[in-house]
Amino acid sequence: MGGLALVLLAVPNIDGQTAPSLSQAEQRQDIPAIERYQFSQQYYANEAAWWMNYLKENQASEQGWLNYYKALRYSNYTPQSRVISKNQQKQLDAVIEEMKSKVSGTFAYHYAAYLNGNKGESAYEDLVKAYQLRSDVPEIWDDLLSYAIIYNKQEEAIKFAKQLATHSIYNAREVSYNRNVLNSVERDAILITNGNVDTYPILILQLLNQYRTDVKVICQDWLNNEAYVQQVSQWLGRNIRLNASLKELLQSTKNVYVALTVPPSDIEQHAQNLYCTGLALKYSRVEIDNLSALRNNWERLFEKDLIDEQEELNRNYLVPLVQLKQHYKQLGEIDKHQVVQAYFEKLSKGLGLNKAYNTHKD
Repeated sequence: MGGLALVLLAVPNIDGQTAPSLSQAEQRQDIPAIERYQFSQQYYANEAAWWMNYLKENQASEQGWLNYYKALRYSNYTPQSRVISKNQQKQLDAVIEEMKSKVSGTFAYHYAAYLNGNKGESAYEDLVKAYQLRSDVPEIWDDLLSYAIIYNKQEEAIKFAKQLATHSIYNAREVSYNRNVLNSVERDAILITNGNVDTYPILILQLLNQYRTDVKVICQDWLNNEAYVQQVSQWLGRNIRLNASLKELLQSTKNVYVALTVPPSDIEQHAQNLYCTGLALKYSRVEIDNLSALRNNWERLFEKDLIDEQEELNRNYLVPLVQLKQHYKQLGEIDKHQVVQAYFEKLSKGLGLNKAYNTHKD
């Protein structure tokens, strides 16, 4: 086998090491979808180094190439950002070219090429080819749902929503959380979300349960797609650019809300114009009485059975809980204050958010 033509940056030195065997690769855990769980950048860098070493002697391995590409790609992500720089993209492009020569026409190649396309127009062609080769891989079903939504393929959207729901790709706590996100916004609102776990459960609720179909969802992760940008422009009543920033999306006269799952760094830039109404923040250039809406949503609309510390996503409840417990305390509604305080303590302590607890405890 010829040596790989790639130079892997910022990972442990693997020169002189014996390439891992096929049996070692079969026993090694595949890189999971980052939407389900995100490890540290160092973890992904280490995994990229391991799989690159494995590929020295196993260049026809689909598993090896897909794990290598995903690990290398994810090593560029931070908890706050998944933006790929130009230099990082060049490196990933080089991996795709290597895959094209070694495992062209395989599921691994087409799925990696889709990921590498950052949900651009041509990327979905590779996603469809990947699905034709391996329709049984759950990791690509939500991507296919986004494809169907973007290109107005209603039957396919329902099909993939059903597959995600039937196989419980999103657990009951995630679904309940996102139902409460919808319960946080007014009728005919536009809701800006960030990625998978705060977008696809909402789409499933809308497509399969006809729940809050009046709400239009703008997923920031899809804004690299021209067809989707055109849709969003129509919703906002103004033209936006590819990869529009949160600032650009907010420049609208519509009822626009920002999900609490949007990166804090983005939210902080507009904090003075964002008002908590539950698990979403309403954008307004003038001061509004958000506490009335927040109270109404919490008391009348929110599901509360699955607000517990077993789901990391539930940490976002702390934002409305802090405002609610202060509100009830100021009004002397002690019983309601104690109920909210109990949720606050359980979540903050259970999720190890000691700083948040100490800052906002009574």
